[in-house]
Amino acid sequence: MRYTARYPDGTEEVLLNVPNYHFGWQRNYELKEPKRLPKGTELIVEAAWDNSPLNLNNPDPTKTVGWGDQTFHEMFFATCRYVYPDAKPAGEKRTASALPSTQ
Repeated sequence: MRYTARYPDGTEEVLLNVPNYHFGWQRNYELKEPKRLPKGTELIVEAAWDNSPLNLNNPDPTKTVGWGDQTFHEMFFATCRYVYPDAKPAGEKRTASALPSTQ
């Protein structure tokens, strides 16, 4: 599992890399420090599976594994949390002048 930021100038930076992921590691992963990403940055999330006979945890290498909510299905689901730098603190109300115009 890998999260990569592709910046507007085309450069890339790996933000999170979990090589040799283990089924028992189902958890949230967090960066030590928040990461500011410039406008236009793309977040690329990748995962790979070993469905070969060499994977001793694979009960049937000839079977196609698809999405599902059981442990014998593929369950990769990527999420991320973010905030806008100019966001108001929770509970703070926006004034009418700060609301987008409907005209």
